[in-house]
Amino acid sequence: MKNTDMIIGEAVEFFKKYVMERNITLDRLKLPERKNSTRPRKKKTQINASSLGRCPVAIRLEMEGHTPQFEEFVLKRMAEGTAIHDLFQSITERYWDGIEERYTDSQLVGHIDGRVGNAFIEIKSTSTLPQKPEDIFPKYWYQVGAYFRLTGLDSGYFIFIDKADLSNIRVFRMGHNVKDQLIQLANKKVEEVFSTNLTDVSFVGNHCNGCPMRHACLALEKHKENSIGQLDKWINSEQNL
Repeated sequence: MKNTDMIIGEAVEFFKKYVMERNITLDRLKLPERKNSTRPRKKKTQINASSLGRCPVAIRLEMEGHTPQFEEFVLKRMAEGTAIHDLFQSITERYWDGIEERYTDSQLVGHIDGRVGNAFIEIKSTSTLPQKPEDIFPKYWYQVGAYFRLTGLDSGYFIFIDKADLSNIRVFRMGHNVKDQLIQLANKKVEEVFSTNLTDVSFVGNHCNGCPMRHACLALEKHKENSIGQLDKWINSEQNL
């Protein structure tokens, strides 16, 4: 009987062979349309797991019904990520026991990209493949911590796909040695979000530049008042980059 590592490996190798034989590249994929909406959203009582790595104020604003506004280059990047994500899922579907399964509790909600046995997979596309776990963006660890909490599964796998070469893939396994730590990380962030004051300027920093909730951020406006409108200069200073 094949173990999970073997199944993940076979799925990745099948995908690599598929895209190489057909010369599939990002510029040949049809990108889904991505555009900003001005419609207000319904208030939420749960945090989306994929948003957990963001600023607590930004998460709360989205929960309050504010609509995110992304810059054009971010919308394009999101469309590319969705196209690659969908391509990988469709080509490797036969290897998974479940796709886009939804999990929820009183504070969190999330969809895992795939599941094989007692493990989930999380697909990421990137311009620079991480070479070791320390290279993975911190925000992603909050997301998978939330998935561990929601699913109760024993392990998880990051599958990173290189946008410049779709056959260039790196896989990272998360097992018992990090599961509890990641759940604790997610729990701490959830607690922080629900206790956040939307005018708390302690969350203002260089991450505010380009934040999709910048237009609605009360903490940002309060900081601007306190700093006499010098926030943009502060954000873009060399010491904060």
